[in-house]
Amino acid sequence: EARRKTGLNRQLPPLQGTDLDPAAVRAAQDNAQRAGLASQTRFAVADALDLRPVGVVPGLVVCNPPYGERLGQESELIKLYSLLGATLRQHFGGWKAAVFTGRPDLGPRLGLRAHDSYALYNGALPCRLLCFDIPAAEAAAASTGGEDFANRLRKNLKHLQRWAAREGVSCYRAYDADLPDYAVAVDLYQSDGLHAHVQEYAAPKSIDPVRAEKRLREALVQIRAALDIPAAQLHYKLRQAQKGGTQYEKQDAQGRFHAVEEHGVKLWVNFDDYLDTGLFLDHRPLRLRLQREARGKRFLNLFCYTGAATAHAAVGGARQTVSVDLSNTYLGWAARNLALNGLSSSFRRGPESSDFGKTLDTGLRRYDEKSPHQLIRTDCRQWLREQAALARPPQFDLIFCDPPTFSTSKKMTGTLDIQRDHAELIQHAARLLAPGGVLYFSTNRRGFKLDRESLADLKAEDITAQTLGEDFKRPPPAHRCWKISHPD
Repeated sequence: EARRKTGLNRQLPPLQGTDLDPAAVRAAQDNAQRAGLASQTRFAVADALDLRPVGVVPGLVVCNPPYGERLGQESELIKLYSLLGATLRQHFGGWKAAVFTGRPDLGPRLGLRAHDSYALYNGALPCRLLCFDIPAAEAAAASTGGEDFANRLRKNLKHLQRWAAREGVSCYRAYDADLPDYAVAVDLYQSDGLHAHVQEYAAPKSIDPVRAEKRLREALVQIRAALDIPAAQLHYKLRQAQKGGTQYEKQDAQGRFHAVEEHGVKLWVNFDDYLDTGLFLDHRPLRLRLQREARGKRFLNLFCYTGAATAHAAVGGARQTVSVDLSNTYLGWAARNLALNGLSSSFRRGPESSDFGKTLDTGLRRYDEKSPHQLIRTDCRQWLREQAALARPPQFDLIFCDPPTFSTSKKMTGTLDIQRDHAELIQHAARLLAPGGVLYFSTNRRGFKLDRESLADLKAEDITAQTLGEDFKRPPPAHRCWKISHPD
């Protein structure tokens, strides 16, 4: 009691705590009140990556970062550790830092050398307490590394921002592994503020992982600085070779969707829960082309993904749209994209949910020639075979077919290899073309070769150059596109 009384009468240094969770901050405030320290502590809802020193003399920063369990959380942790280390180096020179973590394997991402490491437990979970002395010289240093990357990013932004303003584009790619040492893609989305979606291309095994971690850390720091955005609006993913449909699998469950606008069409994107955001930026010129050509026409979207192209065609005045895909989640997303533009689709809605897939009636498989905007859940290849085999197949004036490069989904029959199977897909889709109709076929498979011999009875024009936006001309992407029709 005497020691407590003496301690409370002492002049304490500034004591400050932050957390992103308002409930955690309220709990901390209650604890301080019970300890008699409410007047000597300050707690606030804030991001640890926006930390700045308190007081006039160096002190101690203590952090217990989240541990993460799902794949998407893993990406968020890599971003967190990388930017936390950069924040400490930039702003807390001369201070001490202690990071209590259940993920000591991520410790090197901080870019700081621990002088002590203690094995401890959080309940039954083994953890480490990493202790650092942050060199004072680093706080005064103007450089945080990655100046070459920063210069290239700013150069790209200077050019692309003018182009985007002129063309009315609000979502575009600002950088795509322009420098070999910084193998990331940086996509910008204007929604509720500016968001940067950063994808790191997995380094080959020949690259030193320590060097790769350092380059990523530098890139993330420089992206934040160049764009002047909060850490919460910088989204990081690791992109590596995928098997089957794993690029479409859920990685997290944040359920945060953001509305963006593209050429007068509103679309939902998600930066956290999937490897892709739900909007392929390299298809933007092709979506605009479909929008301009769709008026009064019947439009078919095969392997429709989130239905962005369908929304463009519908807003462009299509008489009918039919979207076919095997995924509940993406068909539900497509329905929400249509609804965002004031258009209803032909299936029953379930309860409102952040998981778009839960809103879909999974029984929809048949084509209805009277429905203005129809979503069909089925295997696209099987559906095309069945429709093409009909004595009077349905007729469409405009077809868009953008299949995955490879898929082994358990829901489909067999596998899909676009190099092996594209001729059959195109032939069946061409059976559904009305007189004078056009089929746009695109793929992102590197080294893809169109089987012109098998498609000799069709007119196929390579229009790849016409479907590349200014932001995808450097370096040339894998994107290829053909305009296919029946000969006159």
